Amino acid sequence: MPAKAAFILLTIAYCAAARTAVPLQRLALQVRRLEDAMNYLGQPFPAADHNAINAAIANADESTAVAELEKILDRYALAIVDINAESPVEVEPVPAKPELVEGGTRLFLVKVQPSQRHRATPRREPQQRRRLY
Repeated sequence: MPAKAAFILLTIAYCAAARTAVPLQRLALQVRRLEDAMNYLGQPFPAADHNAINAAIANADESTAVAELEKILDRYALAIVDINAESPVEVEPVPAKPELVEGGTRLFLVKVQPSQRHRATPRREPQQRRRLY
C-alpha cells in the first residue's frame, strides 16, 4: 500500500533584518500566531525552539531579536519567495528537509520577502488633477 502524504504550507511574511527594518512587536505577534497555528495543527515547535523564541522576544536589542527570530524560523522554511514588482517572482529552495510522514501531515513554512533591488514607488496624482465626480 503506497504511503499517503499531505503538505500544508504555512506562509509568514518576514523580511531579512539587513534588508528592511522589521518592528519586533509586529514580528513577535506573527510568530506567536504561527506558534498557535502549529500547535493547533499538531506539529508544535520543539521546546528548545520555543524557549529560543521566548528569549529572542525578550531581548532588549530589537535588531538582534529580529535576526534571532528569523534564524529560528528559517529552519522550518521550505522555500524563500522573492517578490519584485518589475520582474518575475523568484523561488529559492532552502536546506529544510522536505521529509514526509507516512499516514500523517507535515507542515512547512514559506518565507516571503520583498526584493529591494528595484523598489517601485507608486505614483500619486496631484489633488488638483483628480476629477471631482
